[in-house]
Amino acid sequence: MSPETTIDRMMLVYALSRVPSLGRVQMQKCMFKAALDTRGTSSSPSMRFIRYTHGPFTKDLYEHVGSLQTADLVTCGQDFDFTQFTALTDRGRALARWTNEVLSDVPGWDEARQALDEAASFVNPKSASFLENWSHEIVLAPEGTADPVRIHDMPNGTIIMAPRDRADWAPLSVPEEILIDFEIACLYSDEDVQHFKMRAAAGTLEELLAV
Repeated sequence: MSPETTIDRMMLVYALSRVPSLGRVQMQKCMFKAALDTRGTSSSPSMRFIRYTHGPFTKDLYEHVGSLQTADLVTCGQDFDFTQFTALTDRGRALARWTNEVLSDVPGWDEARQALDEAASFVNPKSASFLENWSHEIVLAPEGTADPVRIHDMPNGTIIMAPRDRADWAPLSVPEEILIDFEIACLYSDEDVQHFKMRAAAGTLEELLAV
């Protein structure tokens, strides 16, 4: 995984830890609001949001959730009215606590955390239709342009935000060992990690996993 992808997943795990669960539209709009509130800074998620029928949308979230679900970090299901939702497992909540702790000294994380807190709190009680209407009324300049436009008036497929496509943008400067530990949690069970650590006495964990 690229550092940007790993950091996006760290941000998503943290956001999910702030609420019992998020519906599909809630999760899209949560990460969009966090990106909007930190736009142009390293505290922003790197996800590429386009104008879609239901407002800002990123396919990145589907890939992130799929990977987190495979690692038993999130569970996905449907509630009584068949609304799809995603929630952290106990293992996922433990990883979220660890993430917040190890990033506490990383410049920009406090701003990212505040934006994620506010975004999760904003979307959690809101319906999908409310969030779609809310996002359609936002006025901003699409990526690579200077003229603000209401999202509702943008053609479908317009790139609204794409920090990782910009040469003047960089993600949070997270130490490599933290990124590796998070990626391991997304690839292996707790039992696997303990087994690897026991066998890695003569070398580093990342060296063993690279064999």
